[in-house]
Amino acid sequence: MNNFFRHGRSLATVDHLLSLIASAATKFNLEQLNYLIGFIDNSWKTETIPIKEKLIELLGAIGRGCQEDSAARVLEVLWDMTHEDRLHRSMLDHLLHCHLRVFSEGRSYYYALKRDYCRKCMTDLQRNQG
Repeated sequence: MNNFFRHGRSLATVDHLLSLIASAATKFNLEQLNYLIGFIDNSWKTETIPIKEKLIELLGAIGRGCQEDSAARVLEVLWDMTHEDRLHRSMLDHLLHCHLRVFSEGRSYYYALKRDYCRKCMTDLQRNQG
């Protein structure tokens, strides 16, 4: 992905590419999804803010379209991204909104996963207060 972004492509072209990837990802097996999610996670570390926003959207789309085990992996990556140093407030809001959408859209049966994330949030709050 990095080479594609660095060759001066417009954001509209990037949007189309990421839409195709998100659509294809719904047909991926667990190994392919894990590879893609890992690739996105690695790309996040080196990309510009506009591309990072696109990667967040891509992860959100993948998380909403996949099974629970892959959604848990997407949520883990989004969680890690929210804890990056010097994260802009708007980027943090975007990440948290994607978290919520993955949990909310047709995912009422993710009770254990939701409970785990509530615990993680509580632990974070306690750590930040102490």
